Amino acid sequence: MLTAYWFQIEVTDRPSKSNWGFGVTAFDRTDAEAILRTHVFEGDVPAITHVTENIRFEDLERDHVRRNMGVMVERGVWFPKGYNPDGIIR
Repeated sequence: MLTAYWFQIEVTDRPSKSNWGFGVTAFDRTDAEAILRTHVFEGDVPAITHVTENIRFEDLERDHVRRNMGVMVERGVWFPKGYNPDGIIR
């Protein structure tokens, strides 16, 4: 069964891939972090400051995140777009 996660990472002075956070759907948290490490950061993930498990569409920020997200019911990164394990941008 897949679970939707919302990850917030430590914001630093250097540019970040997303100060909004990351939406990932995966088999479990370990799988979600592996997707981030492999497909978004290509190595070490910055410090994770907060994780919401079973995030719902209604819980997401309305004006930016909801308008710019991909499919959250399939395994992969749905926010920001462009980082899916299969290479398909949804």
